[in-house]
Amino acid sequence: MDYPEIKRATLRLDDCENEHQYTDCTITGSDTSVHLAATEFVHCEFSGDFTASELLDVTIQRSNLANSDWARSTFSGVVWSGCRLTGSNLDACRLIQCQMTECTAKLLNLSESSLEKCRFDHCDFSEASMQAVRVKPIVGWPDCQFEAVSLQDTRLAKWDLSKAIFTNLIVSPELLPGLTIAPWQAVALIGNLGVNIRG
Repeated sequence: MDYPEIKRATLRLDDCENEHQYTDCTITGSDTSVHLAATEFVHCEFSGDFTASELLDVTIQRSNLANSDWARSTFSGVVWSGCRLTGSNLDACRLIQCQMTECTAKLLNLSESSLEKCRFDHCDFSEASMQAVRVKPIVGWPDCQFEAVSLQDTRLAKWDLSKAIFTNLIVSPELLPGLTIAPWQAVALIGNLGVNIRG
């Protein structure tokens, strides 16, 4: 669908309109909660406080959201593609049928969030915080970098990390049962069980 296009503008998120496309824009935080639907952002810069926002069927492509704060927000049908989310705060968020593809999300904070029918492909979550995250149904992370991700207090029964890439994870051992991994990944988790490997 062809939406009206806004180019090279600087505006607050609450000034953005539904069913518009924003290209090469700078999007800043808002003083109030924002409800935005059927909107596209292409090659935009996001900075500031976007807490308690609600995004429905929004597409964000090749945009920079590094260090932006989206805590306590709801994302439904949102697609992030080729975005930079390094250090972004998605604490206590709800993600429903969302997709994140080919994004850099190192040091992302996703703690205490819920993921419902979400998909993540070819993303870098190195050193991200995913503590006490709830997922349903099973969530896979194909070709995602998961090095040193913190999964403490996260029940891993519905997590499939068999196609993720990591040599070290931070987990709560009592919440490991049910986690799906590939055989070669087992050695990365043995240390969490208090087992020492002697060469």
